[in-house]
Amino acid sequence: MKNNLFSQIFFSPISRFYLNEKKLIEQLKQHVHNNKEILTLAIVGMGGAGKTTLARMWGREWKQSHPKAFIWEINAETLLSLRSSFQELSRVLAQTSQQKETLASIEALQNIEEKERERLEFIKVCFRENPNWMLIFDNVDTWSFVAGYLPQNAQVWGQGQVIITTRNTHIKETDSVSWNDIIEIGELSPNDALTLFVLLRYNCTLSQLSPHQREEAFQFLKHIPLFPLDVTTAARHIQIFNLTYEEYLKQLNEHSEEFNETQENLLKETSYYTKTRYRIITLSLKKIIEINENFKNLLLLISFMNSQNIPKELLEHLYSKSIVNQFLYEMKKFSFITNNSGQFDAFSLHRITQDIIFVYLIKVLNLKQNRKNLEFVFFRVAHYLDSIIEEEDIERMLLMLSHCEKILHHEFLLTSDIMSSLKGELGSIYFYNGQYEDAKAFLQQSIDYLNKQNQHPLKLGLRLSCLGYVYLCLGDLENGINYNIQSVSFFKKYFPAHYLKIATHLTYLGNAYINVKNKAITAKNILKQANLIFKTHALENHIWYARNLVDLGKSYRNLGDYKSALSFLEKGVSCYKTQNVSNQFRTAWASVHLGKIYTDIGEYEKAKKSLEEALKVYEKAYIHTPHHEEIAWILKSLAKAYAGLGYYKKAEELHKQSYEMYKKNLSETSTSIGHILLELGDLYLSLKDFEKSLECYEKSKKIYEKNENVSYIKKAHLLNNMGVLYRLNHKFDKAQTYMLKALETYQKHPSCHWSFEALSELYMEKAQEAQKNEKVQEVIDLRKKAEYYLSQALEISKAIYPGESIHIKRIKSKLDLLHQAKKEIKN
Repeated sequence: MKNNLFSQIFFSPISRFYLNEKKLIEQLKQHVHNNKEILTLAIVGMGGAGKTTLARMWGREWKQSHPKAFIWEINAETLLSLRSSFQELSRVLAQTSQQKETLASIEALQNIEEKERERLEFIKVCFRENPNWMLIFDNVDTWSFVAGYLPQNAQVWGQGQVIITTRNTHIKETDSVSWNDIIEIGELSPNDALTLFVLLRYNCTLSQLSPHQREEAFQFLKHIPLFPLDVTTAARHIQIFNLTYEEYLKQLNEHSEEFNETQENLLKETSYYTKTRYRIITLSLKKIIEINENFKNLLLLISFMNSQNIPKELLEHLYSKSIVNQFLYEMKKFSFITNNSGQFDAFSLHRITQDIIFVYLIKVLNLKQNRKNLEFVFFRVAHYLDSIIEEEDIERMLLMLSHCEKILHHEFLLTSDIMSSLKGELGSIYFYNGQYEDAKAFLQQSIDYLNKQNQHPLKLGLRLSCLGYVYLCLGDLENGINYNIQSVSFFKKYFPAHYLKIATHLTYLGNAYINVKNKAITAKNILKQANLIFKTHALENHIWYARNLVDLGKSYRNLGDYKSALSFLEKGVSCYKTQNVSNQFRTAWASVHLGKIYTDIGEYEKAKKSLEEALKVYEKAYIHTPHHEEIAWILKSLAKAYAGLGYYKKAEELHKQSYEMYKKNLSETSTSIGHILLELGDLYLSLKDFEKSLECYEKSKKIYEKNENVSYIKKAHLLNNMGVLYRLNHKFDKAQTYMLKALETYQKHPSCHWSFEALSELYMEKAQEAQKNEKVQEVIDLRKKAEYYLSQALEISKAIYPGESIHIKRIKSKLDLLHQAKKEIKN
């Protein structure tokens, strides 16, 4: 009995290559032993992945072990080709005169559906009489076409095998094939691809090539898909036309009609492939677009983006969920996309598929002359970006970062309006990702364009505010404040009744002033003004009210009013948790500031809990940039909480982690580096490692001296603790100089209670020295000074710390000891 399978080119180089690789064949063999009377296997993968080759190889392997087995390949690409293949199969099966007569009567039937049904019954009878048959349904596109033709009942068909090759990944959702009997094949491994390429290009083995030739071929293969079709096409084309690798890649990327036609003809002459990669994909694209015209715009969108991790919800900003779901369903039918596991519902497609979609749509939609589709797509993309930026959804922003960069690479197709809009949004995303120089450049370009066009005042106001914050992060406080002032003025001028925007941007401005030297009161007043607008216009239920509460808490903390700071911060965090369930990032940000105030007031367990919860959210948000400056900021704060609890080694570990992260992100002279060196110095002081402590303090001091915008509070803190260090080293004169300088630097800020307390400690120690030398009057005078300074520290602490703070308790305890000592002297 004739088998159509053996008319195929089993001994081509690609087949020999596959025959040498037994892995997939061995995998197929394992399925044969599952004792099913009709075994149905599906081989799934992209066009050109080698599905048909593998199926034919398995057919040959099966024939060798079962010489009497009947094997037939069905062209299942269309309903017409499917029926034609079954008609040819029935003719081959009709061997006896009786069978031929039966088939002739079937073919004489006028009703087509009846004829198909009777022909299929005839084939079933023949198969029952010839067990161990194999049917290969090649290139199944639409499952409904083949469903009625698939052998499933051994009582009807007899014992045999069904092999299905398909690009349609939806086969997993059918009942006809078990999940365990689906074999997915993808690209070749780099080594296998190299072996195949060398075999076809040089007609030799890998070991016969020189090291230089091997390395050249290996590097070339990095630029093409490693599917057998693409490797075969490249090898043959380069060999026959004597091209360099660079020349081939140039022609491949241009996708000219001439090049595609040449490749197609070459494949037909030298291999069993009949379609090039370009042809396979464009034919499928035509089918997809025929289903729904809206799919053109969805294809356009994904062709402009990064090929990996495309969020489904972005497509839903163009069309409804039902249209997007239908689109993705069709894309999966042709193995164009794969779903990504992760937090977001996203998908990816192969880079070469994306490139071909892009080239095809430029021609079909005439994109170089007609920008209508582009404007529809990318203004909706801009709207999506604006929404996630306004929500401060860091994880979504970072997901979109590479997509925005890729879209902007196609500048030659985008209008100035689109470019300006996308640059502004990308600049904002760069800001949130800590890429401040990139953010500054893109935001400035967007602002310049918007100013020239005198359009979109809302966007211009937003860009000005964001650019202001970029300058603040770069240490340019003057520009940072000025741009935020412009933003507020802009909203007041163009949107006088948009109280939410005005209050929000006043909040931004107030926050900008928080860390500006001698502007703490200004910051508080602006924030209170914003707070009043929120309350007056019943906007307390808005998320930006929570931001205002947190920034007010920060401003009061900066002023040393820890009671008020704690109250506002706790309200702010509560407000975020109530209103911001979907976006944990900003809640975590507020929790960091709450953790810092807990540390300030000595509530170290609460601080640790708040900061560790926030850290988890930040680490998740910045999973792809684990050394981000924001994570360093939290680690530094967490280290202080651990130090407060007495876990000094853990605190040291966290401080060092934070320090290394800061060094990766900032210059050695950055004030942030100075701050962490100061806190490391404090930690080593607690550990009595005076040498390391002094080294950190000196480095911090040098940085502070070079930066005029460093907060005087930080400078006073440094001077005071250097004084403490010298006291502990019994260098009392030097200690007193530093402490008094610190007291002067604090400028009556409530944090000066630390200097008062430090000075009292100094005078107590000096009193002890005087007592040893029996200098009674000096002892009395020094203890009076110590008592005075401690009383000052206690008075301030009671005013700024809530309840029975550990700081108040500590100072009271010291005063009690001092009073006890005075009694002893009197006695």
